[in-house]
Amino acid sequence: MKTVEHFDGSYGVTTDEQFGELVDFLNGKEVVRDTDSLVDFKRVPSPKFLGVFTTYKIDGDMYELFHQAYTPYTPEGANCCYNFNKITQ
Repeated sequence: MKTVEHFDGSYGVTTDEQFGELVDFLNGKEVVRDTDSLVDFKRVPSPKFLGVFTTYKIDGDMYELFHQAYTPYTPEGANCCYNFNKITQ
């Protein structure tokens, strides 16, 4: 069974097998904060991606998952990136 240490520092694109494993691992973990990059549609009328930031508390430590999400304006064939890291004070 994989632990949070296995995923700490991971990055890539959301189509990677490891991203799916990370999402499965995080399922049911305590979410402390979940935000996205709210887009000012007047300034950026057709955003290609949105950024999603989710902070988790796992075994007493805080971790952040950042990943991009598609929008209706995302070019066909584009990849979304992600990274997952322990938050240090």
